[in-house]
Amino acid sequence: MFELVPGSPAAKAGIKPGDRLAYYMGRPILLGGDVILSVDGTPTPTLDEFNSVLIQKNVGEVLHLSILRGKQEFTLDVSTVADPRTQM
Repeated sequence: MFELVPGSPAAKAGIKPGDRLAYYMGRPILLGGDVILSVDGTPTPTLDEFNSVLIQKNVGEVLHLSILRGKQEFTLDVSTVADPRTQM
């Protein structure tokens, strides 16, 4: 997880963002945070694939996320909300 908005449903559900900055192919990445493995059973190995699943969901829908934290895999339920940046 690269960025987590404080107070967002993901933050309230306990998703952990990375805490160590590194660079891969010239792009900044954060290490040490949760990895979202799938959404509602659909694998999301890349950010593009995660986003393609997310845009198909409706506001208020509950997502069942498969999360990897360190060596532990678990699930979290997170409700979708409208992106406040698109509400202007």
